[in-house]
Amino acid sequence: MHFTSEPEDPGHAQYKVFSPMDLTAKAKLSVRWMKAISFAAAIRQQELSVQTMEILSVVTRLGSGTIGELVSNFSNIQVDILIGLIVRISAASTIRLDLTDNSISYSTRWEKYEPKTKVE
Repeated sequence: MHFTSEPEDPGHAQYKVFSPMDLTAKAKLSVRWMKAISFAAAIRQQELSVQTMEILSVVTRLGSGTIGELVSNFSNIQVDILIGLIVRISAASTIRLDLTDNSISYSTRWEKYEPKTKVE
């Protein structure tokens, strides 16, 4: 990837050129995220706020783990709905899902997102 013009160059727009290798490197991760997002899309018409709060409570208690460990804490929520809610919670930046090596599964690692605060 490279930039074709300097940002200060008047009258010329700056744009990026991506090589096929640049795109290939990100394609697998993008497909993994699309698969994960499909779980959230399947429940998009459902609010599920009570279930979301239950999941957030467990997320706060555990701090990190695998999706399988989260699922094992809930017998009252269908697994596909639970995974959809986990992805929805991730999209809200409450947890981070690690999809760098594999698609979403019980072995997918997650961690509670703790924004770094600026110390003055």
